[in-house]
Amino acid sequence: MNDRDIEERVRQAVEHSVPDVREAILSQCEREGRVTPMSEMETKKKSGWKQFAAIAAVFVVMLGGTGWFLQGNAVDSVIELDVNPSIQLSVNRKERVVEVKGLNDDALVILDGMELEGTDLDVAVNALIGSMLKNGYLSDIQNSILISVDNKDEAKGKELQERLMKEVGELLSASAVDGAVLSQQVNHEDTTAEAAQIAKEYQISAGKAALIEKIAKKDAALNVGDLKDLNIHQLNLLLESRNLDISSDTASAGKASDKSYIGADRAMDIALRDAGLSKSAVTKLETEMDVENGVMTYEVEFKVGGVEYDYEIDAVSGEILQKKKEQDSDRETSGNSGSAEGTTIDKASAQAAALKHAGVAASEAYDMEAKLDRDDGRTVYEIEFKAGSIEYEYEIDAVGGAVLKSESEPID
Repeated sequence: MNDRDIEERVRQAVEHSVPDVREAILSQCEREGRVTPMSEMETKKKSGWKQFAAIAAVFVVMLGGTGWFLQGNAVDSVIELDVNPSIQLSVNRKERVVEVKGLNDDALVILDGMELEGTDLDVAVNALIGSMLKNGYLSDIQNSILISVDNKDEAKGKELQERLMKEVGELLSASAVDGAVLSQQVNHEDTTAEAAQIAKEYQISAGKAALIEKIAKKDAALNVGDLKDLNIHQLNLLLESRNLDISSDTASAGKASDKSYIGADRAMDIALRDAGLSKSAVTKLETEMDVENGVMTYEVEFKVGGVEYDYEIDAVSGEILQKKKEQDSDRETSGNSGSAEGTTIDKASAQAAALKHAGVAASEAYDMEAKLDRDDGRTVYEIEFKAGSIEYEYEIDAVGGAVLKSESEPID
């Protein structure tokens, strides 16, 4: 019931509670042929006003009581805590919890048995962080958390954001966890159309949707479809590894742990060993975290001579998921890749060159396909085949038979 409803009820009560005695008095005078003494009229009027005063007093109490109730339960701030569990806390001006929502299944595990309504915000946050630590959602190997604050007063929201960020960091530190805390201000009513669509379509919190939107806008190679299934720790690792700067509207403290992954150096060693190269023999060596079909990977790139190498390596197991080898697009090369100009090979020779490079015997290959094509003004053979559980794709120079591009990946 809002204030307008209450005022209307008071008005109606007053109209119906004050007796309209005028007609009754006049009728009585005419019927009895006498004038009613003023004392009787005063008595009737006093009686009517006493009724009014009593009822009005009740409504004044109700109005005051309701105002107090509404004021005490009015939501002043909305705070979301995202790890993988996503929990939303609504608090009043005195920072007492009015409502708690678990926004996904993991949140229900964290909230099990808790009665946080009516508690102070800092008590609720302490309890939630404790439950996340106890249930393994926060640890020294998965140490990232996102705090999102929504308050119409930007200055107050900023102060609350900074205070919670510090408080959560101290709680993690007290549990021997070197936390990586991200914090931001969001507006649930005025969020961007894209972030709102992300939150609705993938049923994630507004805070996580806002973070995903920022990451995708900073790096076009990362798409929302892959990012949506990652937890906050994985998103934070991508931010750090790819040097994505979102500091203009997102604060951060601490470093995301990569203890559960093989690490960038190990991924680099795996790629170089597979290519048969040493670190000193290559140039433009780069390694960064990536995500492919929801799987965290390391992307390793380097060049040697006129050839570019590109590897995708599983960030947990170290398995080579995909590799490419192609002519360096920044380097001028002759049309025949150093082979005798004008010497054109046949399809069988192109297939043999691809099989030899892949280390696959002709008897082991199946689903072999080969066709002539043009690529950057060059005539090439596009070769595709499978061997075991691996699918291979090659581009062979039709003049001389040089391997221009190679790619292999597990068969789905």
